[in-house]
Amino acid sequence: MKKLFLFLLVGFFAVVVTACSNLPTLESISISGQDVEFYVGEEFDASDLKVIATLSDASTEDVTLQAVVSQEADMNKAGKYTVIVSYKGLTVSYEIEVIDDELVSVVVENAKTEYKIGEVVSFEGATITETYKSGKVVVADAATYEVTIENNGVEYAGAFAKLGANTVKLAKGAYVYEYVVNVAANSYSSVAEAAAAGVANANKVASGTVVVDNEGYVNETAYEFGYNFVKVAGADTTDYYSLLENGSVFGVVTGIDYEGNEYMEAAYEPTLANLQGADLRAVLNYTYDIFGVESLVDTLVYVAQSEEAMNYAEEVKGEGVYAFSFEIAIEGFYYYFIEVEFTLDAEAEVFTSVNVEMKGYYFVYNEETWEYEMPTEFGEPEFTRVVTANQVVGAQDAENPYPVEDLLIQSFELEDAEGNKVENGATVSTGLKVDLNLNVVNLNPTTANAAVDSIKVMILDAEGFETYSAFGNYYDGVVSVTAYKVGTYQVVIYSANVEYTLTLEIEYSPLESFVGAVYNAEWWELVEADSATVFANQVLEFGAIVNEGANAALVAECEGAVISQGEYYEFVASEVGTYVITLTSTVNPEFTATITVEVTEAPSLAELLNGEYQFTSMMIGTAIYTFVPESEGAEKGELTIAYEGAYVGTGEAYFAYEVFDGWLQLSPLNVGSYRCPFGAELSATYSLLCTYNGWAQGELVKVEPAVEGALTGNFTTVFVHPLNLMEFQMLLSFNNNGTGYYSLMNGAYEGTFDYANNEGVITFSEVVASWGTEVELSATIEGNVITCTTNFVFDGMELVLDYLGAVEEEKEVTTWPVEGENYVEFTQWGNTVYFVVEEAGVYTISVDSPNGTFVLPNYNYELVYIYTVELEAGEYLEIGCVSATGSTEICPLVITKVN
Repeated sequence: MKKLFLFLLVGFFAVVVTACSNLPTLESISISGQDVEFYVGEEFDASDLKVIATLSDASTEDVTLQAVVSQEADMNKAGKYTVIVSYKGLTVSYEIEVIDDELVSVVVENAKTEYKIGEVVSFEGATITETYKSGKVVVADAATYEVTIENNGVEYAGAFAKLGANTVKLAKGAYVYEYVVNVAANSYSSVAEAAAAGVANANKVASGTVVVDNEGYVNETAYEFGYNFVKVAGADTTDYYSLLENGSVFGVVTGIDYEGNEYMEAAYEPTLANLQGADLRAVLNYTYDIFGVESLVDTLVYVAQSEEAMNYAEEVKGEGVYAFSFEIAIEGFYYYFIEVEFTLDAEAEVFTSVNVEMKGYYFVYNEETWEYEMPTEFGEPEFTRVVTANQVVGAQDAENPYPVEDLLIQSFELEDAEGNKVENGATVSTGLKVDLNLNVVNLNPTTANAAVDSIKVMILDAEGFETYSAFGNYYDGVVSVTAYKVGTYQVVIYSANVEYTLTLEIEYSPLESFVGAVYNAEWWELVEADSATVFANQVLEFGAIVNEGANAALVAECEGAVISQGEYYEFVASEVGTYVITLTSTVNPEFTATITVEVTEAPSLAELLNGEYQFTSMMIGTAIYTFVPESEGAEKGELTIAYEGAYVGTGEAYFAYEVFDGWLQLSPLNVGSYRCPFGAELSATYSLLCTYNGWAQGELVKVEPAVEGALTGNFTTVFVHPLNLMEFQMLLSFNNNGTGYYSLMNGAYEGTFDYANNEGVITFSEVVASWGTEVELSATIEGNVITCTTNFVFDGMELVLDYLGAVEEEKEVTTWPVEGENYVEFTQWGNTVYFVVEEAGVYTISVDSPNGTFVLPNYNYELVYIYTVELEAGEYLEIGCVSATGSTEICPLVITKVN
């Protein structure tokens, strides 16, 4: 049975093999139904693809499930790609195309449709639904759209700038969705909000004018704006240009003139701390340094709403008009009433008009309380300011002839004094204290301006740190460097785009000579001296002045005194007497010098801080200091300062004084004392110094009591010279302390003297000539006439002059001249007086003296002796009185009404 089964099995396989050898084979494959177009972002899909295999007997089979499909298409990028289909070693390919989906519709729901000027389009709470050609529907983010606004056919971007109907456009590709919104003007409920809007929109102002009426002095300025500058047309048609790094054009600006030179300084930032320290009038008096009123309004709003302001009131008048007013006291001395009104353009939200009126009053001095008090009644203001400004909205498109890039220095070269070029990195040398001057040449471009793009000089020591042992600066085309210490330095000369670094070597110059010197605190330096006077235990700083840059290598010796070395040599002796300091040079021992020092007993502070002192300055004025100690020998008490002057007014201040640890401390006793610009300081040399606004001015002079028979006043006469018959003035001036001054022959001989008056006979002593040869004086006086004899030598001949001199009549000097003859103080720099017109008409102002002249009013600086002008009632005229001789004198000023 097993054999029969095996036989049957073998037979079966033979039949099968014979049958397989006759089966059809795979000839080819083909595809159909495939998707050949897709949208960007869509997934590749071959589900509709059908693969058919064709056999050798022409039969076909569906082999889709057995086929392999492969492709490398970037479905996120439009383009054409190849797909490959494989089956049992046979392949066929087809091409697909990925195309951008097309947005066919947008629906915006719940969008905001009511806006105010200055707001931006908002999609908060809105839904944006997009439908694409592919049928895809998505909710979109507004940030994916470009948003523009259209009004009356003009498109713009940003905040809403036009009133009424505005079309909002959302663009994505070629598709644009539009909807209409309504834009209304802002109706601000407060001045602060409206002012902030005007300040924020300053860049929409194209031009403007500002008129400042400064107590009757009126100045008008026109201005226009470019992209990064302000052009100001002055009354003389001069154009000015402001160029700021940040492109800012409004408010207080630092600018350049038509040549590119700086012409104005930045003023106060609008902070109350700064304004409290200044006269508030400076904020309003901005004719020369503020263009555009935004910073002015901003400052006044800030001050008005501060705690220091009083009686603040505001009013929203409608149609863009806002007003506010307030009162404020500054420094306990000025009181102001300020009224402001401005109009805000409804569409551009720009200050189109601003009006500021300020009335000012001084505090009233109370002689009983010794304090300045706020006025209780306000009549006519003591000073006024009125500012009226109008501005035009528009494009800032004025032509700028000085763009920043043309003013910045792109390159320059350095040359030494002989014209040799100095390369970057070069080594230069000079002597100690000897100026090294390098010329800056070939500024490029030709319009480059070193006043705008300033050239700076920085000096570093050997360790690379900035040093004070050497100083450098640039001025008018020259870099100058001076070193005060021997060594090697790095000198960096640079502008915004250019830098030179030079090595500077400083050496001593040969010693040729030296002289003794003592330190002068007034000049902050050593001054040549062979003698000095100090008090016991007082330090005397001394040294030597040598030829420029030389090394003296001094040795100082003095018997009986202590010599030490600080910044300079220091001498101290505790015993009264005469000392001799010997200076010797170790560089060249042949050079020696001596300084004789007289050491005297120091005055007591109690004695010093007692009695009356005086300080007088032509520029500052006069101050009388009266020290009253609390008890005999006390170093503390009360001080009264009575002061007057052209710049400080007139007043009295009261202080408590006390010496503490070598310092004189003053404590104000009344409000007015805080405003007193004068003070006192105790110097290291046991003297009292006048201070003015905290700065030492000079020594106080002790006012000695009048001597018996003292004379006062000036006695003058005209003398005819016996040799040349020319007329000369003779002057004797007497002080009540027994001293005096003489000037003979118009100052050809002058000097000082001491005198005694015994029943009309004047005895002169200590006659010292400060100019010309020595003279001898003798005189008698009767009433107001002095009979004097002067003996002196003229051209080798002894000359005796006898003359009569009448006492100089005291003239009442005024700063408010009236019609008729007035006496006015004329000074070297000009003293301003004021003529107030009572009746309108034509007036002639003249100076009846060849030594006086005056400046035309309204700052027309032409010197004249006579001037005719038509004036209105109530108008005042500023007259600048200048001395033709350069010294202060009293001259008659005559004012005559012509008709």
